[in-house]
Amino acid sequence: DLHSFPTRRSSDLVGVFLPWSTDSWAGNLKKFKMGNGSAARPDASKVYDKNNALATGPDGKFLDKALDFWGNSNFNSGASSSPITNDGAGEVMLQALADSFEAGKYWTRPIYTWKGGSLVRFNPTNITADDLGVGNNSERDRIINYTHGYTYAAKTANSAPEALRPWPMGAIIHSQPIAIDYYDTSKSSLPLLKRYVAVGSNGGMLHVFDDDTGAEVFSFIPPDILPKLKELKTAGAYVDTVDGPLTLYRRDSKPQYLISPTRSEERRVGKECSSRW
Repeated sequence: DLHSFPTRRSSDLVGVFLPWSTDSWAGNLKKFKMGNGSAARPDASKVYDKNNALATGPDGKFLDKALDFWGNSNFNSGASSSPITNDGAGEVMLQALADSFEAGKYWTRPIYTWKGGSLVRFNPTNITADDLGVGNNSERDRIINYTHGYTYAAKTANSAPEALRPWPMGAIIHSQPIAIDYYDTSKSSLPLLKRYVAVGSNGGMLHVFDDDTGAEVFSFIPPDILPKLKELKTAGAYVDTVDGPLTLYRRDSKPQYLISPTRSEERRVGKECSSRW
């Protein structure tokens, strides 16, 4: 259950993971809200769920029944038997992926990598077998599909995936979610205009989500992680990739750079990437 697994909290954000024996480890990012002294959420020291019910028990552990603010409790995923993979940004991602698959638009997730001096979409058009460290395009297509959230398969004619995986998001173990806030700098009070949330996962990506909806607006696979993606397909796989601590650098009240390490190397995601969200 939810409270049985380690979490990393940032204010009202909770990153979680679930070891699986049938797929690579799953992860999720959930949004709850702290109390604010209002009638709905009176206790500022408590965490509340989507229904303004207490999200944690007396022992401080999250309750299995707590509903996060992003997920759609009416969307029944194949992975919903665990509270880790119920609701949250992962469920929003899965629902969007299911809609894209149904429409035949297979690689619409905003996943990018860096190649040839610029950001490119992570899809069969831009990514070669050599980029992924494999010997042929069939293997390339299967890895691309798996990384997007489909099963490890591809149709020969058009590289298309064959089915959805139970869950598309990788484990969040060490990475602590961080808010990326944009303020109205024309006003001295600096009112908040927009908030995004960034977190790293062991699906090989740095993710950025819309704080209002939980929708994925940008994900980045570092080029040196590309050859490791083929390891994710192994059942029960735990592959250490982009699940490290994040640091946001601001200048003149504006986000400038997001320092996003892999577990062994630090990198900076700057204006080239932030222009995508």
